This record gives sequence, C-alpha cells and structure tokens, in this order.
Amino acid sequence: MNKNSIDHLQNLSKEYAADCEVRENKTEGSKAIEAALAAMTDIAKHINAMKRRHEHAVRVQEIQSLLYGWPGPDLTTSGELVAEGRFRMRGAKAPRHVFLFDRMLLLTKKKEMGF
Repeated sequence: MNKNSIDHLQNLSKEYAADCEVRENKTEGSKAIEAALAAMTDIAKHINAMKRRHEHAVRVQEIQSLLYGWPGPDLTTSGELVAEGRFRMRGAKAPRHVFLFDRMLLLTKKKEMGF
C-alpha cells in the first residue's frame, strides 16, 4: 500500500468513528428530547383536565344560581357535571333540561329566568 492509500484509510476510519460518536450522541439526545416531550405532553394533559374541571365547577355554580326553590343539597356536593341537555316529555308543552352529575340526575323545567 502506498502512502495515499494509508492516509485515505485513516481518514475513513476517523470519519467512521466520528460518525458513530455523532449517532450515539444523537441517540442519547433523542432519548432526552423524547422524555422531555412526554413530560410536556403529560403537563399539557393535566392543565387541560384542571381547566375542564374549573369550567364545570363554574357551570355548576351557574346552574345552582338559576334554580328557584331548590330544597336539595348544594349542587357542588353532587360531584362533577358529566352531561346536560334538553328533552321534551310526551304531552308536555315546555321542554325540560337534564343535568347529569356524578351522584345525581337533576330534571328541571324552564321558568322565566331560571329552572
């Protein structure tokens, strides 16, 4: 082998070693980035869940303020608001509104300014 061939092989070896080092660092860096992304995603999910709970709590307080003559317990003790909607009973003129809580189903009839 001549001097140029040996130099070329040495350069290829150095480049290969450097490439392997970059790949190892990239893999380590990728793992760190993936872990950071997973943590950020979990935090975003938690924030969204807390925001949803807050919005539901505000809605429950709004519903409570619209109830006239409600002899039952404070609605905040009935758990989270799961769903709500309108329906019409057979033979009834006015539609009803239903609120489904974790621990209660509340059926209401619309009044002038509330239920």
